[in-house]
Amino acid sequence: MIYYHGGGWTLLSIDVYDPVTNYFSRRLNMVVISVGYRLNPEHSQKDGLDDCLKVTKHVIKMAGKYGIDPERVVVSGDSSGGNYAAAVFLVLCDEQLKPMPNIQMLIYPVV
Repeated sequence: MIYYHGGGWTLLSIDVYDPVTNYFSRRLNMVVISVGYRLNPEHSQKDGLDDCLKVTKHVIKMAGKYGIDPERVVVSGDSSGGNYAAAVFLVLCDEQLKPMPNIQMLIYPVV
């Protein structure tokens, strides 16, 4: 699972979401990679999306190195992170990335 944290694109961090991602990792028995993306207002929302895309593509490309099955990647997030998860999935569809993440887990996404 690649997890993009919430916070309205302006606050919070992977440190704040550590209990959430640890919970998912333990309960779902999977590797969870939490993405620390650039925040507004210092950076644009597109910068944050670019960070999320870069990490996601890297994880898929290097999945074996991280002990991840590239055919079973999940993109997930809550609130603004849910927006990024949906946007990442759509961009990767447009780019016809292979393999594609096969699940989106969107938690009260801003869409």
